[in-house]
Amino acid sequence: MESLEDYVVNIRPRYGFPTHPALWLTERGGRLRAREIEDRFALYREELGLPNELTPHCLRHSYVTHGIEDGVDPKFIQEQVGHLYASTTALYTNPRELHQTGEKSQVARSRRGLEGLRGYYDLAA
Repeated sequence: MESLEDYVVNIRPRYGFPTHPALWLTERGGRLRAREIEDRFALYREELGLPNELTPHCLRHSYVTHGIEDGVDPKFIQEQVGHLYASTTALYTNPRELHQTGEKSQVARSRRGLEGLRGYYDLAA
């Protein structure tokens, strides 16, 4: 949060559009679009020699997964990522056991459904 505060306090005002409702702006005062983020991310990914499957959305998955694995309150994470339902947040997690067995989270979900994650999130039956 410290870096976000630094951006809002020290960098965002330099764009010169104090009443613009968007948090992330282009240098001309337009709203930063997802495609622009994806293109820049792809450039960095290629320069670093990272796999093409890595996308900005993977960072979102990682945030949720690592938070849950580190014991962060699932309700807090749900609110952070803007999910209305805990079950949506549950779909974003990739517990390490799935990675260790090579099982894809999508396969685990289709096989176990929400039941496999129900206790993990203390979801009501």
